[in-house]
Amino acid sequence: MELWNASDGTIIDYPVVRQTEEGTWLLLEKESDNSYLFVFSPGIPVFLPEYRKESIQIYHTAITGVWETELLPTMDNKWGDYRFPASDMIGAEARSFKHCAAALSPDNWMNPYFDDSGWKESIYGYGEQFVSYFKSAGESMSNISDVLAESRKPGKILEFSWQFGVFDNPGSQGWHGLKGKVSDGFFILDQGGHQIYRSMVYAPAKDNYRVEVCGIKPDFLLVDGKAVNENLLLDQGWHQVVVAYIGTPKTEFKFQKGAYRDFRERSAVVFFPASSLTPEKPSTYAKVISTRWALGDHLLYDPYGGDNLMWNYRFRSAPGTEELEITVVGQDLKIWHNGKEITGKNVQLLSTDRSGICKYRVIISTPRKDAGLIAFSVRRKPGYQGTAVICEPIKIKTGKGILEAGNWSETGALKHYSGGMYYRKEVVIPSIKSNNKVILDLGEVNASCEVKVNGQDVGIVMGSLYTVDISKQVKSGKNHIEVLVYSTLSNHYQIIPTPYRGDGVAGLLGPVSLTVWETPSLKTKVPVR
Repeated sequence: MELWNASDGTIIDYPVVRQTEEGTWLLLEKESDNSYLFVFSPGIPVFLPEYRKESIQIYHTAITGVWETELLPTMDNKWGDYRFPASDMIGAEARSFKHCAAALSPDNWMNPYFDDSGWKESIYGYGEQFVSYFKSAGESMSNISDVLAESRKPGKILEFSWQFGVFDNPGSQGWHGLKGKVSDGFFILDQGGHQIYRSMVYAPAKDNYRVEVCGIKPDFLLVDGKAVNENLLLDQGWHQVVVAYIGTPKTEFKFQKGAYRDFRERSAVVFFPASSLTPEKPSTYAKVISTRWALGDHLLYDPYGGDNLMWNYRFRSAPGTEELEITVVGQDLKIWHNGKEITGKNVQLLSTDRSGICKYRVIISTPRKDAGLIAFSVRRKPGYQGTAVICEPIKIKTGKGILEAGNWSETGALKHYSGGMYYRKEVVIPSIKSNNKVILDLGEVNASCEVKVNGQDVGIVMGSLYTVDISKQVKSGKNHIEVLVYSTLSNHYQIIPTPYRGDGVAGLLGPVSLTVWETPSLKTKVPVR
């Protein structure tokens, strides 16, 4: 009886429990979610008692500590398969950032040991747009004075992206998540009471402006404390905007697999120059995923009214970081790596445009093998606050790094990395004899892996159990083990609104161990003539 291994192409004898004229019995000590090919061939079988009786464990060691790592990006986005617009290969990227206005930051905020647990963490492109308030339906909210009085109190920050709307709330979709359409409504009216929003809007010149309302019409729309209609004259400068919805319905909502339906009431209030056209809603099949607002020349909201222009950001990078590419709506980039400021020719301005978008290349002159702390500050353009300043994911170029076995999603910017990663390590094995069987147990892996020992192919493992027989590749003394792990797309999907994103676990999870067995010599098969 032979077991043919489709992963590595090997053929081994498989022990038989018993064999009679009625048939052959095997003990299948295998996982239930995998498939195996057993082949009957001429010869004398190896019987299970004989096979088991003499196998003795003579050596076992846990493989702990750091591994040398190297990323192998696999997401070729030249056709836009993974993200619009189409781009080059998607590798390690920083997509979420701790952030705080500079005026509220302590002097040591760029220190790697600074406790930023009190800072808010947000996704690139999503910015602080309004201060929001809620009052229960039983409380009075019948006139402008009531609305204005409530809007002067401390409230909660509402974040949204002019392109992607409210994070994780894109509106109804088809199967499998985002289908090229994003709801234009950034006010989600589902709290069952009175919902009020306050911000500031900037008029670049004294001129006539138009207010576009999408979805539910607000009960109160106030500019500088006065009710306004669709058309209005604004002086140059900042103007307070208060929007109120009275008696909104209470609606429960949660992600669900399958058809993604979101029937919550929504609204949007957007200011345009009177001469501007209302942008058309992008087609579901357009090469852009966006609300309609991102395609027009609307005025920008800023709850700070142009104050707090300097903002600070922090994120933990990826192992072996060598370079960064940072695109921001702002100027005066200053950046620190593990508390040390990067200056001079190591911070290069690659491009800038009329809208205020600047692209920088940052070179880490003394790279670290582990995942270092990146801190940077930017003087933002008014209307872009919080992580809206960061237009695109920060691209991270890496070399060789170090990482312990475990979930790579818990290591800085690798939280959103889907692709391949090499794990390499030197392991010392004591004297090995010809009848020894050496098993490498990788513990758990998410999702598949390819193993090499001393430069020789061992096999590909695509499901548990993640164990491989490396008897033919190992030698006494030092051995070089290489495990190439490929993750699923789950990490990449963590910032994409879909109920199919998964749990974002990836890597050589472990625990990893190596065992040497002394095995009996299998009987030589004699061909039947």
